[in-house]
Amino acid sequence: MIRELNSQSPIFPLLSVLPLMNLRVGDDDVTADKDYRHSFKALRNLSMRLKGINILGFTITPSLIRQHLLASGHSLSQINSFLNPEDKQDVLLTYQLLRALWDLAPIPSTADPAFVRIREALRIFGKLAYHLVMPYIYVDLSLHQQLVHLSAAAHILFTLHSNQGAATSFMANQTYVNLMIMIKNVFFCVAKAKVDNPDGEFFIILLGTDRLEILFGLVRTAIGTDANCDIYQLCTRISNLTEASIILASRPHWDRSPRRLRLPMIINEAGEISAHADQITPAAWKGDVHVRNVSLLTAWVHGRQLAEELIPEAPRAHHHRRKSFQNPRLALVAEIRSYLLRYPRQSHSST
Repeated sequence: MIRELNSQSPIFPLLSVLPLMNLRVGDDDVTADKDYRHSFKALRNLSMRLKGINILGFTITPSLIRQHLLASGHSLSQINSFLNPEDKQDVLLTYQLLRALWDLAPIPSTADPAFVRIREALRIFGKLAYHLVMPYIYVDLSLHQQLVHLSAAAHILFTLHSNQGAATSFMANQTYVNLMIMIKNVFFCVAKAKVDNPDGEFFIILLGTDRLEILFGLVRTAIGTDANCDIYQLCTRISNLTEASIILASRPHWDRSPRRLRLPMIINEAGEISAHADQITPAAWKGDVHVRNVSLLTAWVHGRQLAEELIPEAPRAHHHRRKSFQNPRLALVAEIRSYLLRYPRQSHSST
């Protein structure tokens, strides 16, 4: 991102009022994005990190996660599957682990204090996963509710990353930035949709790189073992694959997406998976996604309130960040943006 969002931009009034929102953009107000499936897998991989993750001063290791999942009634075979380090790309397995974490019940205060504190830390991490994942899989959510969830996730992320200087002991800086970029892009895209088509609908499940990755995989496998291609072959293959895509779009029951890329469709707040859907599509979404019914400011503030209700330290962290930087809109990523988000722009002019 090379500059601040221009105050003359039609989306500026919608986004400039969001406290702590990063307003840096590229040419034509373009923002970066990260695929949400990869973001979910990053959370699962984080939970398997051998050195553990620092959550509000507690280091949560895979062995502690196993202990608490066992205490919650999960079988050992289930837990071994959840935490299998050899299978880091299965999206459904990722959902199953993250759901097991956000479903953890609170422990009575009369139990062992260390066990209680670790359970609370795990529940906070589970709630972070809940707010990140549910907007993409719970088909009854409205666009407003999806934005509230993502705002809550952003504020929880910031609190956990900045609490007691946790930083990389919580998660790698690049993972943190990727998650923030994904959330920021959703809000920017909704703002653009409100300006461009005020009466239209917006499906956040269409964001990300999923379609590009699928096309790349098809191009690589279209001619048997001949995975590589020159420019002419690339054009020919893409042309043929476009015809195949048109056929599959008219007959979706013929299309079978890769199992490991398939997210489950959730049909209620308890997390029950639909048995009738192979993949989540706009046609399957039931919630109201009309942009005219969305207030970005209301959703953003509501999400922050959810984060502050979950983590007692959150209000102080958010207030401190707003006071610590001259430009508070950069606050959510300011502490690490100096070396991740502000590479000098190279000139393309000839010398």
